Amino acid sequence: MNRFTLTPLVTAVILSLAACGGGDGPATPPDTGSGTPPGQTPVVTPAPTITRFETVGEPLFIGDTVRVRADYAGGQGRIAPDAVDVPSGREVALAPLDRSRTLRLTVSRAGQPDAVRELPLRAEFRNRYLAVDLSLAVSQHAAVSADDGSVVIIGGTRGESTMSSQIDRYDPRTNSIARIGQLSQGRANAVATALPGGLALVTGGAFSGTDWRLAELVDTRSGAVTPAGQMSVLRTGHAAIALPGGRVLVTGGVTAGEGFSLGLSPSAEIWDPATRSFRRLSSTMLEPRANHTMTLLPDGRVLIVGGYSNAEAPLFAEVFDPATEQFSSLRVWFSPRAEHAAFVQADGQVLIVGGEQPQPGQEEWVPTDSVLRFDPARNRFTVLAPLAAPRSWVRGALTPDGELLLFGGRQVDTHHSWTGERYSPERGGVAIANLDGERAQHTVTRLPSGRIAVIGGESRMGNFAGRVRIYE
Repeated sequence: MNRFTLTPLVTAVILSLAACGGGDGPATPPDTGSGTPPGQTPVVTPAPTITRFETVGEPLFIGDTVRVRADYAGGQGRIAPDAVDVPSGREVALAPLDRSRTLRLTVSRAGQPDAVRELPLRAEFRNRYLAVDLSLAVSQHAAVSADDGSVVIIGGTRGESTMSSQIDRYDPRTNSIARIGQLSQGRANAVATALPGGLALVTGGAFSGTDWRLAELVDTRSGAVTPAGQMSVLRTGHAAIALPGGRVLVTGGVTAGEGFSLGLSPSAEIWDPATRSFRRLSSTMLEPRANHTMTLLPDGRVLIVGGYSNAEAPLFAEVFDPATEQFSSLRVWFSPRAEHAAFVQADGQVLIVGGEQPQPGQEEWVPTDSVLRFDPARNRFTVLAPLAAPRSWVRGALTPDGELLLFGGRQVDTHHSWTGERYSPERGGVAIANLDGERAQHTVTRLPSGRIAVIGGESRMGNFAGRVRIYE
């Protein structure tokens, strides 16, 4: 038998071909790097889409909880400015609507463009007062908004034989009023100036104690009261305003011991939070003023308007510059006014609203429906549409939509008013629902819900308006 023997070279070639799958066998498909198995269609991730974004229930009113629903696919939805995650197809409750605003839904997925849809919300007031079963017989008090959304009510007259030293808190979350502190002595018509850190500086007014120059700090969180130094003179009918950095400017009013005619003062002083003391300024206002307004402007200056004056030709307005601590005239000429109110709009312009003005040839001052707007960029006043009715001792609140809500005060023939109105700089004033009775010397405070708290006040006959009223 013949035997065939492979040489070592042939054996090596055969083994090499076997390792390669043979010279004529099918080749292995190249790796495309797509991650998709051979013969299958690549998976494409869909981009986010939104099919619906709407409110649940209409219409929308100030103070109401807003409920929305969103239908979407391809990602996770989130609503701004509330920063709330919203599952597709489910209702979500947002914070109470305190103003008209626009919601923005964004549906996101990594590696895909966002899907975005906006939802404008137009909120209206119901034009009514909530049936709040709360009473607080107080007038000529001060009110400060606390950081937690409550209203701190300080001093005033409360039907006692002396001015009140009581400090109370109205809490809209629990709809309750509680005593939280006490001043060292009673005072009415004081000025409470809100400061950083939840504090309020209380100055001046009519006292039931012995030292009318004393100022006090009220902690609006706890109700604790601490001494804050003494003003250079006693003041009532003065104005005070917080300056950048926490200092407080105090000007004018009716004082004693300065020797000015009728006690009307042009003097000014600054309270320093670091030392808790007052420093009398060497400069003074350009003329005496009482029951005037002071407003902080965007550039840091302070606008001073109106007030009772003993000047022959009263200067309508002036400005204070904290950098130089000097007063200067705006050189504008309008009829004098006092007991008005000033409100700063979102763009930094100032509304000067109502008050009372002297009658030509008479000593009597009567309420006015006049409204002015001050433009700090041009140092210029312009005349706006009037109020719905003349109104002095003006109390009101500015809404984020740029409208004013005014309540009560003093109207013609020295009557105290029970009326309310909504004022727009473009359209003027229109009447809203009346209060439950006359109110003057009350306070008006905007709450976090957007509703308005009307607290205290009195009738022309001196009877307390005891019911707390919440306008919505």
